[in-house]
Amino acid sequence: MRNTLIALALLSVFPATAQTGNISVHIHGIRNNNGTLRLGFYKSAEEFKNEKPAFIRAVEKTTMANKSVSAEFAVPVGTWGIALLDDENKNTKMDFRFMMPKEGYGFSNYKHSGLTRPSFDKFSFPVPATGTANVVIDLKYM
Repeated sequence: MRNTLIALALLSVFPATAQTGNISVHIHGIRNNNGTLRLGFYKSAEEFKNEKPAFIRAVEKTTMANKSVSAEFAVPVGTWGIALLDDENKNTKMDFRFMMPKEGYGFSNYKHSGLTRPSFDKFSFPVPATGTANVVIDLKYM
């Protein structure tokens, strides 16, 4: 039933001719169970630069175990990148304190160590027509 709902949702977002692939996202280092994990799915460097994701999905923390959550997504085949916000207060934006992020953030298959945003090519990955793209997102908190 869940897969059917995902497929129906995709039909409303993506053209019927787009071939879809699967992504398995594993999110680690979640600080607490407050709020929602918001994943922005980017198809290009331009989308990321303009902060306009192709689409956004929210993942509830109800299944969190050992500070980790996993989720499955179907997207059109191609290159994608995921930027994640741990939206602890559910206001749909990154909050700051003294110009530093107050909430956690992370990027697909990229261990973020600096204060600047990575380029799209640093966290993008291929989504194949067959099989599943496995993605790990390690959250960072200031």
